Amino acid sequence: MKSVVFFISLALLSVGPFYGKEIITLKSDSIDGELIYPGMVKEGPGKEIYAADFRDYYIKVFSPEGIYKRRIGGKGEGPGQMKRMGAFGFAADKKFLFFTEYFNGHRWITFTDLHGNYKKAFNLNIKGNYGMGKTIMLPGNRFIAEIHNFNFNNIKKKSNYFQYYFSKKLVIINHKGEIEKVIRHCSHVYGLSMVATGAAIPIPFQPEFLWIQSENRVIFTDGLSNKLKIFDYEGKEVGEIQTSLPEPQKVTKIDLGNWKKELKESVGYKRQAGAFKISGKVIDLYQESIFDKKPNVSDISLTPDGNILLEGPNHDKEKPINYWLINKQGKSICQVTLKSHGVRVTGNYILFKKIDAEENETVCFIKRENSEKADLLKLERLPASSQ
Repeated sequence: MKSVVFFISLALLSVGPFYGKEIITLKSDSIDGELIYPGMVKEGPGKEIYAADFRDYYIKVFSPEGIYKRRIGGKGEGPGQMKRMGAFGFAADKKFLFFTEYFNGHRWITFTDLHGNYKKAFNLNIKGNYGMGKTIMLPGNRFIAEIHNFNFNNIKKKSNYFQYYFSKKLVIINHKGEIEKVIRHCSHVYGLSMVATGAAIPIPFQPEFLWIQSENRVIFTDGLSNKLKIFDYEGKEVGEIQTSLPEPQKVTKIDLGNWKKELKESVGYKRQAGAFKISGKVIDLYQESIFDKKPNVSDISLTPDGNILLEGPNHDKEKPINYWLINKQGKSICQVTLKSHGVRVTGNYILFKKIDAEENETVCFIKRENSEKADLLKLERLPASSQ
């Protein structure tokens, strides 16, 4: 279980001029700015860093030196608050922040100014039980949004347990809050349960649903190819990008066994808490992987120079993670291997996350000094303990 960590002082690591001046950890001297379960992290206007916290549903804002300044949102029913955090982004003019909500959250997109003052709610006319993930605002009060759908009618009995299906759509939402176009739609089994009323335990090696928006196009991958697909806003495939990623590897009995071992060593399983209390024994009943290949990528992001940063999978937590920086033609710019995950290249920083032995997660960054390639290579040359 993650413990509560108070960052009383700025965590700096001096590694000499060859490695850059310092690694900075986001910190706060108050409970308000403490990051417990950091999610999406972005550089915002004025070089400030915005980090979502899935513990209290606040988006917490830090200075260019990593010092906590203020927070936006928070769990609640009122204007400018969230019932269940989804994702956040910035309006094109960078004067406003917006955030979406996940299952059982408000059915609208909330807008605030950069200090958290409520401005408006953009109502969504979307039917069914859904949650919104990554969302980008387009001109004309339109959005590209990742919509997740789930309903109890999409559960199938398999032998003596149940398979739960999950649907993801990448859509265009028009100025009326309606789904105008579906760019991509994927559905597959995501979890297993001993009952048909919930308590599903997610299964490993699921296909990915990763995308970036670039020049009125969407670049998409499910992690099952070393090619990236390009779609227009009508959902038509208009091209592909050949990358240097390795081909996806076959799932083996050893892979499945390692997944079971890791789950059984988790705190939730040992305490028989939550879903494990109801569905813990479904782990042993899952004898053969539904998915025959392991995805070869776990994240994708667009850099300020218009390049693509791909994060490799982390199937083995003891091993470092591969990153590939490529241009939009697929040509390799560099490949780096890091202990960190969630690496992002922004205009002024390389942002990344670290997890310690007790599963405490921290958000760190280094300040940009050179090209995207040079700054990523600089991060790779740091000692593994500081990455």
